[in-house]
Amino acid sequence: MTAQTQRAEFERYFKKWQELIKEPGLAISSVTNDYENNEPYKKMVNLGYAALPLFMEKLKKGYFFLNQGVSDITKLKPQDILPKGQKMPISEQGVSRLWLAWWAKNKKNYVHLVAHPT
Repeated sequence: MTAQTQRAEFERYFKKWQELIKEPGLAISSVTNDYENNEPYKKMVNLGYAALPLFMEKLKKGYFFLNQGVSDITKLKPQDILPKGQKMPISEQGVSRLWLAWWAKNKKNYVHLVAHPT
């Protein structure tokens, strides 16, 4: 699968996910799991390492409900990437910033995985 095809597939699932989370009931939920426990979200995550850069682009744009997807793909938890001496963020937005900082330092370690997704 080419990078362009992967992006198109991710964006298709992302659009479906956006439509889903705007539905009455879900749109007002404050339960993070409600935004993650659905087919489009799972399909984005199932794209694996190839989707990491795309998840990061969305985190930069404020889609903090994608934090768990990054964790699911990398098999890391936010506390695993927390810099020494830094307190764990209490908001999802803070966790997004943590992931973005981690990505800035570590994306070079994932480039080969992105190019050849598993």
